[in-house]
Amino acid sequence: MLATADLRHWDAYGQGGWAVMGVFDSGAGTVFNAGTVNWGAALDDPVVHRITRNVLTRLAAPPRTDRWTAIGAAPGATALAGAGAWLFAALPDGTLGVRPSGPQNLPLRPLGPAPGIVALAAPREAVTGGPLHLYAADGAGRLLLRPARPEAAGWTAAGRCPAGTRALAVCDGLLYALDGSGALWSAPQGLPAGSTAREWTRLAPPSRLVALTAVNGRLYAVTADDVLLHRRPGPAQDWQELGPAGGSVLLAGQAGRLVGLGVDGVLRTRGVLPAQGAGPAPGAARPAVVAGAALDRSRA
Repeated sequence: MLATADLRHWDAYGQGGWAVMGVFDSGAGTVFNAGTVNWGAALDDPVVHRITRNVLTRLAAPPRTDRWTAIGAAPGATALAGAGAWLFAALPDGTLGVRPSGPQNLPLRPLGPAPGIVALAAPREAVTGGPLHLYAADGAGRLLLRPARPEAAGWTAAGRCPAGTRALAVCDGLLYALDGSGALWSAPQGLPAGSTAREWTRLAPPSRLVALTAVNGRLYAVTADDVLLHRRPGPAQDWQELGPAGGSVLLAGQAGRLVGLGVDGVLRTRGVLPAQGAGPAPGAARPAVVAGAALDRSRA
């Protein structure tokens, strides 16, 4: 939302309200709305002339899938997850917030308690013993579940997470956890019949990873020096760079896009593909930029 004009007095002429000038991304395109049907009549105004030049310059530029675009705010949130058409966040007051996942600057509305939640994740598919729910880790190391719907619901205990878990992801029937040291862990999403506990396996030693999510069948992570990485799920995979992480300290994946929360409390989104001309798309053969799990950038 770039500007508004108060036109409530137009009620006298049949329709009043607010005229809104805005811009947002939709797929690979950008939409600009001037909030008027008579823009051309004011092109000789220097302000309107400059706005028009700015819009045409931006729309004439090649599309960039790696651009982070602000979509709202969630100051102090401790966890993020995208599920269906919704974005969930654990808020600093101990509640769970929810909002539509689109590009509009919409507020998070409270949905119920989320005490001590430090990580959130949502799978794209259910597996036996692992429902299509919102998964969470709390500060006590518990794994919790609740329906991934924008309505009141309670949390159900579903086992334990690795000690110090700070981020969760769910991909291809596996849970992934990032602990406070940056070590990456994995466990089955579902529990076999008769089992009461998941067995977590450490996939990688401590590293400089600070955030983790999954989308489109891949894992995405952010390093302490603000680099966005991606890799295939499973063990013994190398991380590859995608570009700057937009200052993200939390990360969520949803419908082919990433959502990051910056230290400034702003929510930003970008596509999961690299910029045009930056090399093959994720999944294509390319040299690993970050080899191994220690993320020693001197080895790049």
